[in-house]
Amino acid sequence: MKSLLFIFFQAILCTCLLNAQNVNGNLPFEISLDQIASGFSSPIDIANAGDSRLFIVERSGRIRILNEDGTTNGNAFLDIDSRVTNSGGQSEQGLLALEFHPDFESNGFFFVHYTDNGGNTVISRFSVDPNDGNLGLSNSEEIIYTALQPFGNHNGGSIKFGPDGMLYIGLGDGGAANDPQNLAQNPTSPMGKMLRLDVDNGLPYTIPADNPFINDADVLDEIWSLGHRNPWKWSFDRATGDIWMADVGQNLWEEVNFQPADSPGGENYGWRCREGAHNAITSGCSGTFDEPVAEYNHEGFTHCSVTGGYVYRGAEQIFNDAPPIYLYADYCSGTFWGTYPEAAANGDFRSAELNRVNGVAISTFGEDMNGELYAAALNNGRIYRVNADCNIDVDILMASESCESANNGRIYLSEDEAPFYELEVVSLSDPTTILDPNELSAGSYQVTASRFGCTSVSNVNVAVELEPIDVAVVELSDNSFEVTVSTPAQSYQWYFNGMLIEGETSSTIIVSESGSYRVEITLENGCVNTSDFVIQTSNTDRIESIEAWELVPNPVNDILTMKLTVSKNEDLSLSIVDASGKELSKRKFAVGGEESISIDMSNYSEGVYLLILSNGVSTQTQKVVKQ
Repeated sequence: MKSLLFIFFQAILCTCLLNAQNVNGNLPFEISLDQIASGFSSPIDIANAGDSRLFIVERSGRIRILNEDGTTNGNAFLDIDSRVTNSGGQSEQGLLALEFHPDFESNGFFFVHYTDNGGNTVISRFSVDPNDGNLGLSNSEEIIYTALQPFGNHNGGSIKFGPDGMLYIGLGDGGAANDPQNLAQNPTSPMGKMLRLDVDNGLPYTIPADNPFINDADVLDEIWSLGHRNPWKWSFDRATGDIWMADVGQNLWEEVNFQPADSPGGENYGWRCREGAHNAITSGCSGTFDEPVAEYNHEGFTHCSVTGGYVYRGAEQIFNDAPPIYLYADYCSGTFWGTYPEAAANGDFRSAELNRVNGVAISTFGEDMNGELYAAALNNGRIYRVNADCNIDVDILMASESCESANNGRIYLSEDEAPFYELEVVSLSDPTTILDPNELSAGSYQVTASRFGCTSVSNVNVAVELEPIDVAVVELSDNSFEVTVSTPAQSYQWYFNGMLIEGETSSTIIVSESGSYRVEITLENGCVNTSDFVIQTSNTDRIESIEAWELVPNPVNDILTMKLTVSKNEDLSLSIVDASGKELSKRKFAVGGEESISIDMSNYSEGVYLLILSNGVSTQTQKVVKQ
């Protein structure tokens, strides 16, 4: 792990943006944390012994038991503080990991990974008190493996038993910056490697016969994989046996590596030649490297250090229909990601951001006996249960039908979301029949978006997209109006105040009565379109005092300004009338000289409105278009 002191200051300064690199997938889940316990000192690992207890590893050298009811035992399960380097602050040294033997119930063995007082790595086996299952015997230590640490950081941070019963040990590259001794690529050094030991057939250990380099005299027999910078936390998928390894980057890239359960070992993940999927220090590098399945960029001070987690399925089993989803987090920003195999056949992986939790420096994850996931925060000493809920947030898009008889309306997702989500469309009037979302008539529909067992339901209206009818209104000398439709059509029918006007079936009509008019036209392709408008006639004089009346802007989006110039002081009323003739608002005001009056149109629907001024004797009307 890069210097935690440096990380601490990054966390203070970070702007905590959520724009991660290499996030090219989409998951319908949201991650949240529920605090279940507090009061721990720099918790650095969480383990279970196959029962309801959680064992919380404190960096200082103690292991404490967290019970199922949320209480913490008063006595430590193990206290080896005197053997552990504990400089406090943001040190990367200390008691780093705990792992119980697969047969712990019968043999009582558990293993720890710590930094001794000389600053070197120690992997040791301890025994539980046969008379007290809540007490590990500190005097039962059997040292299994040691490694000299040239520097004080990059110690690695996990030890795990694999499904094969072997003990796997992740070690960092020895520390400092940029692996100055090039240990991660040195086949004779354990630094920057994953080791695989058999701890059941002789002390301190034996080399498994199927380790990948056992017949290569130039490579340490213990090595399982190489090219790691600092595999701070990593884990086995308890269902498949696959290994997921989070490797802390240098300055730019944090990465996640994946090793399938059927791998014979021997992978080289590239450090220091590669940082993530990018070239780093390439001098002396040759051959090919195993690429990460996920990475994210630091983006300045936003992110800083990956904390590896687990493949999560959860007791509520909302992930049942999903592929294995590996959850992990960034120490500085509190951003949670999920990475998953998109298709096992071609080996593609995708990643998605799942949430961000402010102010929580996640140092480790751990599972209970049921596979439920927990996280610990180094900065506040708290333990959290990790929760996952369905959370589909997609934009349902609609393309209007071009004609009522065409059935070519469409409901769809954006180009970014379409590859991930399935849509099911039914009519609200007939929800029993599933429709083709690309062949819809005008109407109202219920749309269900789904992915990996999560669903989201919304209602969408598909409209008919027709060109507006071109209507011209000309005032005649006798105070009547000639209304003409210039849009070509097969037929025309006129209506007045919602009632059909018998015999008015031409493209032109003469009207002399105030009210709401509508023309319905049938186009050559059979589509029917309508246009509404209001005619306001008057046998009275215009308002004599009004010398100028201007509406700006017109068309209007939000605020309309009515500019009036009058020759004398006068009390006026203003009515706003919609296309059907309905009065929507009315207000009175006094004017004199030049006046500017603001009218809020922001809550009005798009369309044509009439503004009618009256002094009680005469009226004047202007049209305004709301966009």
